[in-house]
Amino acid sequence: MSPLVFSLVLGSALLHVSWNALIKGARDKGAMTLLVSQGCAIIALPLLPWLPLPAPAAWPFLLVSALLHVGYYQLLASAYGAGSLAQRYTLMRGGAILLLFIPSLLLEGVPTGPALAGIALIAAALILLGLKGVGKRDPSIWQCACLIACYTLVDGMGARASGGQPVAYVLWLVTLEGGLMLALARRALGGAVWPILRRGWWFALLGGACSTLAYAIVVWAMTQAPLAQVSALRESGILISFLIGAVCFQERLGRGKWLAALTLLGGVLLLRLG
Repeated sequence: MSPLVFSLVLGSALLHVSWNALIKGARDKGAMTLLVSQGCAIIALPLLPWLPLPAPAAWPFLLVSALLHVGYYQLLASAYGAGSLAQRYTLMRGGAILLLFIPSLLLEGVPTGPALAGIALIAAALILLGLKGVGKRDPSIWQCACLIACYTLVDGMGARASGGQPVAYVLWLVTLEGGLMLALARRALGGAVWPILRRGWWFALLGGACSTLAYAIVVWAMTQAPLAQVSALRESGILISFLIGAVCFQERLGRGKWLAALTLLGGVLLLRLG
């Protein structure tokens, strides 16, 4: 993995945790997920005419991924309904790494020694950071992990089939997601959806910008480096979720969690060597 890809994926991790923190901190988490999805679409729409279309081979992946992302958004609000940001973010993202690892091996083969060790350390640390039995009480966390793994795999293949247009791929993806999310909200809430969008336009743009840029970086990176390495490196954002959780949500961080966080950091360094 090149230094440029490594650095950009770390930046993507910061952006990703930021919009997840917006949902965690919102009183109405369902409304905030809607706002983030609409912010993504609003940002993407003006850019689409200036970019080439993804190759025809990418469109089946786009459609499947849009459906997976809509399901993920629906579950995300439930997953953040109770419990700490760091714990739930950890379980969702760490579980996804483990689920993604086997299909990535089948598609790309076994990574080099340091990269393989790094992936193993990151996955182990993420799971240890979150294991407090919360997943047994709230299956939406594990359902989110499954959807994350599925759409990551689909988008990795879709970006490579896009004909060298990974950014256009992401912008079309978030546009499709936004349209589907709005249609579902309109069906569930009727005219009440429009006041939500008017009141929350600032959050929509902020969350949408973080989400769109974060995922555009990751999808581009998946065309430059193995899927499992990119996915694992992105989850170093758990360290950022610790800080945001402690400062913004007064979450308590014990020695065990910090030990696991240092293990994760070691995994990131090994991944860089791979």
